[in-house]
Amino acid sequence: MTNPYSDLYQAWYDAVVQAFGLSPLTFLMARSLIPLGSTSRDLWDFFDSIPIASDGHYYELHNFNRFSEGYGVVVNLVIPQSGTAWRIAVGDHYADWVKYLASSPTIPPGGMLALFTAWAEKNIPDPGQAQAAITAYEQVLNGVVPVAQDRFIGAGGVYAFSRSIDEARSRVSQGPKYEFSFSSPANLAPRPAAGPKLRLASLGGEMSGFAESALAKVAASKVEGHARFDHQTRFKATPLTFPEIVGGKQYPGWFNAGALRYAYETQDGTVWPAGMKPTWEQTFGPSGNLRQVSTELILVDGVNVDLESQTDLSAGELAALQQAAAAGVTPLFSIASPAELRTAGFRAVAAAPLRLSITAEGSTIKIHIESPLGNAMLFGVLATSLLG
Repeated sequence: MTNPYSDLYQAWYDAVVQAFGLSPLTFLMARSLIPLGSTSRDLWDFFDSIPIASDGHYYELHNFNRFSEGYGVVVNLVIPQSGTAWRIAVGDHYADWVKYLASSPTIPPGGMLALFTAWAEKNIPDPGQAQAAITAYEQVLNGVVPVAQDRFIGAGGVYAFSRSIDEARSRVSQGPKYEFSFSSPANLAPRPAAGPKLRLASLGGEMSGFAESALAKVAASKVEGHARFDHQTRFKATPLTFPEIVGGKQYPGWFNAGALRYAYETQDGTVWPAGMKPTWEQTFGPSGNLRQVSTELILVDGVNVDLESQTDLSAGELAALQQAAAAGVTPLFSIASPAELRTAGFRAVAAAPLRLSITAEGSTIKIHIESPLGNAMLFGVLATSLLG
C-alpha cells in the first residue's frame, strides 16, 4: 500500500483540517455529504450515532451503536450507590430485573419504588426475600442510578437533544466562507475506487467497471485542487437532562451524566455485577461502545471543488464519471443516498443534488464538483469523550 500521505483523500482531509482549524485527533470527515433531513429528530440521529473507528479519519454511517441505547443499557445494569445489600437481597433475580427495565415498562404513579415493589412481589418467589429487597431498594432509591433509570424509561423512546434543526440551518447559513487549495503527488499504483460499490454497480457492468477505473486513476494521479465552502459551522447539542422545549415542542429529559460518570469511575463488582454483560471494558475500554461520542457536527452549505488531474482517461471512463456523478458519486465525495441512510438507520431523506462537469485536454482532466448553495449538509463530526 502506498504512503497514505501521498494520497488524494489524505491530502483533502489534511487541507480541510487546516482550513477549518480542526484537530485530526477529533475530526472525522464523512465519506459522503449527508443531508440534514427535515425534522429535529433527523438531526438528533447524528448526535445519537456513535462514531466507529475508521482508517483515514472517516465518519461512517451505520445502524448500530446508538448512544441512547448504550447509555440505557448501562444505567439499567449497574448497581446503585451503597446498593450492595440490595444486590445481595435480589440475588439470582438481578438479571431478570435488568431485563425487565430494558423492556421499557410503564412507570406507575409511585415511581421506581412502586415499579420495583410490584416486580419483586411477582418475580421473587420467597416473600421474605422479596420484602428484604424492597426494603433495601428504599435505601438507594434517591441515588443517581434509580433517578437515571426513572428518567430514561419515562422518556418513552424519545431521545431528544438540546438544539433543533431550524437552529442548525440558521447557524450554517450564517457561517463564514472558506477557500483553500490542496495537492497530492501521484501514487505508485491506483487504489480502489472511493465511491460506494453498490452505487457504482447501478450503472451496469461495463459502465460500473469504467467508473471504478476512472475514480482509481484520478485518486492515484498528480492532483491540484481548489475548494470553496460558501458556509461552514460547528454545531453542538447535548442530550436533554430535564424536560425542555426544543424547536417549539416539549421533550422529556432522558440523560443523567452523573449516572454515567458513576459507572465510568468504578470498574469493580460493587458497580458492575459479576458475570453480566456489558462489562466496564466492553463499555468504556479501548474498543468500548461508549468510548467516544459525536459532540459536535461540522455543517456546510454550498460546496465547490475544482480538481486538475494528470491522468489519461478513455472516452468510456469519462462518460462513466458523468454517470457516476448522476448516481451521487464523484472522485472526491458523494451525496448519501436515501437507501444508504435508511440502511444505516437514519430517518433523513437525501434529495440534494451533486453536480459534476469534466473537460479533458490530453492527459489533463479538469473536474468541477458542486453541491449547490441552499443544501445544508453534514460534512463530519467531532468525536470526543463525553466524560473527559
